[in-house]
Amino acid sequence: MTLRDFGADPSGLTSSVAALQAALAAGKRVVGTRGDVYFLDASVTVQSGSQLVGNGATIRLGRGVVGLRLSGDDCVISGWTIDGGGGLYAVLNTGARNAFLDNLCVGNVGHFLLAVGSDTVLIYGNFVDGLTADTEITTAFVAERCRDVTIRDNRFRQIPVGWSIQIRDGTNNFSVARNQFIQTQWAHSIISEQDQRVFHFTLPTRCHLKKIQLNGLPASTGYLLAQKEDGTYQVSFAFGRKRGDNVRLVGYRGAENIQINTGSHHGLIADNAIDGTGDSGIVCFGSHLNVVRNDIRNCGYAGIAIYGDQDHILIADNRIADCAQMDDGLSSPDEPKLASVFAGAILASGQDATIRGNVIDNDAGTMRYGVRINKATMALLTDGRATIRITGNTFNGEYADGRVFAPNETSGARINSITVDGALVTYPGGLDIERRWLTTPTGDAHLAISIFGRRGAISDATVRLDSPASIKTIAGEHVDIDLIDAHVFRDCNVEITFWAKAESGSSYLSAFTELEGLLFPLTAEILDPTWKQYWIRFPLTRKLADRILIRLGGTSGSANIQHLSITGRRL
Repeated sequence: MTLRDFGADPSGLTSSVAALQAALAAGKRVVGTRGDVYFLDASVTVQSGSQLVGNGATIRLGRGVVGLRLSGDDCVISGWTIDGGGGLYAVLNTGARNAFLDNLCVGNVGHFLLAVGSDTVLIYGNFVDGLTADTEITTAFVAERCRDVTIRDNRFRQIPVGWSIQIRDGTNNFSVARNQFIQTQWAHSIISEQDQRVFHFTLPTRCHLKKIQLNGLPASTGYLLAQKEDGTYQVSFAFGRKRGDNVRLVGYRGAENIQINTGSHHGLIADNAIDGTGDSGIVCFGSHLNVVRNDIRNCGYAGIAIYGDQDHILIADNRIADCAQMDDGLSSPDEPKLASVFAGAILASGQDATIRGNVIDNDAGTMRYGVRINKATMALLTDGRATIRITGNTFNGEYADGRVFAPNETSGARINSITVDGALVTYPGGLDIERRWLTTPTGDAHLAISIFGRRGAISDATVRLDSPASIKTIAGEHVDIDLIDAHVFRDCNVEITFWAKAESGSSYLSAFTELEGLLFPLTAEILDPTWKQYWIRFPLTRKLADRILIRLGGTSGSANIQHLSITGRRL
């Protein structure tokens, strides 16, 4: 039975709500006729087991309307052109095992599909044509508090203002895979005259997100950007530009392609092709996520952004090229600043992340880093584990902030417990500390040694591993070992390791770094009465001075310490 059989107006000029309701009441399969337009100016509830097959017909929503309400289970919406018409949601899915397949989505809308509290959601083979929307698509497809969600093999083109896919809080066991996203970077370039301050630009489409590039590099400060009544843009610089400067306005119609919200977990984001966005390509706030084998390029901000306190994140085997086309912070090529957080390929802020086997290309030179560690308040792991592991990645091109950028910017917390696989750097002269304690410990050209207390520590030839003696701490006293050549570890991830065994009470070994004259420790507490190995890792980067101070001592008892070593890995 077709909708025409129930009196639907195929011109779309009058409401087809009653006809669709009657067709659904008469049978489980409702069919449209190619070329017909059915206007829904109110919601229609679709009962369990129904199939709505469009055959190329169009459902057009009225403004502010929720079109189809899938409150039942086992429903299929397929083969339609869905015209948003300024509606709220084209499909509101609250049932189980419902599918949205092979539809063409056009026009302005809040969401083409919003799934809330649903189990087993399938969104497959749809094409969302954002160029047909002249105001906004808030988010094309959304899953909130859902379970077992599959969003696969869909195509998204030029989504205006909002996002393509959003996985919201409470959603688990989801897959976002093999989707294609295209967001063209629209641009207009002007070559400056000497001391020219004001520039006028025209972009061929409405761009929600836009910034200036200067000579190919993104800028966000030093100018004002205003849209004029005729739709053109005026950019006014605080100071005149040099003759020959390439001043370029770049813009994108919409924001992130894939956004995974806080509270969502156990998801796969794989094999997606992303070409452009006015924000970051993939943004993840959730936990237990695998972000793998995606091809990402030409994003306004980062390619992949892991942003927050997530656990169990894998970013592997992705290809990321020429992102950070716009500056997200308060900087410019004239005065780059660290506020530009999303200025590279991969941003990592989580508590447990592996970044492995990615290929990063910076042919355009817009990305300031390959991978950035954007978290300082990290729990120190002294048992050899790492919070963020960076290994086996390929970095092509030059990066102003380095291939791996781990800025330490505060006088308090330090980035720590990360691992990288850069070139090995060793300390001049070695660190055979326990042997020095066989006699009175003295410094040399590479080490400055001082003690607090009467002896600081003592040599113990009885409790030891495989050296002539160990260093035994003394309660209330300590030894300071200042690494005179700490500068060799500049822009390295430093690794301090040692073996220790507590005899009584509590002892410690701390590694101090210095920022603006203030020392801050990373401390391994020694409590275990058996021999075990300890690790302290941290990057010696950015604002930190070329100083590393190692302090070992007893708090309320004593411990034996051996095999203290320090190495670095280039970031």
